[in-house]
Amino acid sequence: MRKYLFAICLFSSLSSQLYANNQIDSLKQLLYTDKIDTNKVIHLNNLCREYENISSHDTALLIGNTALQLAIKLKYPKGEAISYNNIGTIYFQQNDYEKALKNFLTSLKIEIADEKGIAATYNNIGLVYEAQAKYDMALENYFTALKIQIKIGDKRGIASSYSNIGIVYGEQTNYSMALKNHFISLKIRKENGDKKGIATSYNNIGIIYGAQGNYDKALSAFFASLKIQKELCIKQHFPITYINIANAYVGKLKYTEAKVWYQNGLQIAYEVGSKQLMLDSYRGLFEVNEKTGDYKNAYQYYQHYTQIKDSIFSKESKIQLAEMQTKFETEKKDNKIKLLNNENELKSLRIIEQQKRLHNNRILLTALVGFFLLIIVISWLFISRNRIIQKEILKTQFLKQQELRTKVIIDAQEKERKRIAQDLHDGIGLTLASIKINFANITDSTAFITEEKKYIFHQIVNSLDNACKEVRNLSHCMMPKALQEAGLLDAMDDLLERTTANLNIKYTFEKDNIIRLNENIEIGLYRIFQELLNNILKHAIASEIAVYLHKTKEQIILMVEDNGVGVTQNQNNEKKGIGLSNIEARVHALNGTFSIRGSVHLGTVAVVRIPVK
Repeated sequence: MRKYLFAICLFSSLSSQLYANNQIDSLKQLLYTDKIDTNKVIHLNNLCREYENISSHDTALLIGNTALQLAIKLKYPKGEAISYNNIGTIYFQQNDYEKALKNFLTSLKIEIADEKGIAATYNNIGLVYEAQAKYDMALENYFTALKIQIKIGDKRGIASSYSNIGIVYGEQTNYSMALKNHFISLKIRKENGDKKGIATSYNNIGIIYGAQGNYDKALSAFFASLKIQKELCIKQHFPITYINIANAYVGKLKYTEAKVWYQNGLQIAYEVGSKQLMLDSYRGLFEVNEKTGDYKNAYQYYQHYTQIKDSIFSKESKIQLAEMQTKFETEKKDNKIKLLNNENELKSLRIIEQQKRLHNNRILLTALVGFFLLIIVISWLFISRNRIIQKEILKTQFLKQQELRTKVIIDAQEKERKRIAQDLHDGIGLTLASIKINFANITDSTAFITEEKKYIFHQIVNSLDNACKEVRNLSHCMMPKALQEAGLLDAMDDLLERTTANLNIKYTFEKDNIIRLNENIEIGLYRIFQELLNNILKHAIASEIAVYLHKTKEQIILMVEDNGVGVTQNQNNEKKGIGLSNIEARVHALNGTFSIRGSVHLGTVAVVRIPVK
């Protein structure tokens, strides 16, 4: 969002903004009384410029062509050159760069002695190439203009050319050359006492510093420009500089200061009535509030931004309609000039004008109705889009809450498992072991009445031994000792060995040399692996199991394969048991992914990916 301060060079002083809007009527009066000579060409060219200044491009183009034809007829070269330059400027403002360039080049071909005007035309050709991003050709024309201006000693023109050259280098990101030319322009303007030009140079220098990321120097330049603008009371330039200052503070991540300057720019933009600057200020405020997380204010500023943008679109539409009306009025006046001495033809012209006016009014009404319908459609689309955004935000928040709730439940389950495992091991396990030892001592020291009673007593001791083993196994399942002491790899190896010990199942375990992981990740992966083994034993009817555990910089990957009865993804979706649900819940709690695929004859492959820092 760069805001340069520059001006399009005009061909000669006669085509500058010497006349206010009220001069249009005066020029028309002169044209009524003018003879067919060079004065009429000059007045037509000036009238063309006045309509151009109020953006009535169609009318300006009609008058410019009229001036051109008369200058050719009178063999008036300077008038031809000015007309071609005026017509080129109109096409440039309409973004028709091909026609603009054609007219500027034609203007240069006409041999006249106005070197200042020739330099201005080269400058305008440079502007066309710059607008088309043809920067090398733009520089070529700017340097040509500069050479002529140096020759005739046009100090203001020299400073302007250096400034334009600096802007092009800035667009090419050649910031060292951009700064060099802007500082040359600044020096010349200081020597000439051109305060307005000095303010312009400081602003453009600030933009280059900002593009380099040197925001402190950028701010220094912008504040220097602003100080001079305030001295000269150039209020219409204040918002541009305010916005540039705000942009620099955004670059420094000082969003509070940026908000203040965007607000200042917005206030002055309203005062000077510049909707484009209002648009830029609201866009800046929207982006800054979005970056600081103030979405409520960001949304409000975005609404203002879209309203201003829509109003600019509406204004452009009205301008186009007004140009159509002006074109009609101009044609009417031209006809009056031609038929001034013929009263009967003048009456016929009035009838035609009335008919055209009615037709034009119908066009205007149709255009306005179409425009308002367009506004209604755009508004409806905007409201619908906002509703969709709000729904997505609520959905995201709900999913985050669900994920957090799942993590809390799993953490609570693991804590409870640890506590129960500890109680089983230290409490019930020790008690049963003590009872077993006491019974064993009784067996050694007591003589039984019959062999049958002795056999029964031994059965009781064996039952106690089995109970101890069951309690120990249950304790290990609740919280494996190997997981706590040796880590995930040993715990998984131990689980595989114990699970397949009494079954006709072969297994392989391929693993990386993984050091201890975060406790939550180790426990989560162990539980996931435990559920996958349980599913294989319950459902797969497998004879072989292959386990792979690999770790990269970003994630740890667990893959479990079997050669049993495969389970397809559709079957998983249709009949998802508690085991698979538990696996998915644990994987999601660890911010990972889980996939399972299989076929009836090829077994099942389950893959778990967990991110690690």
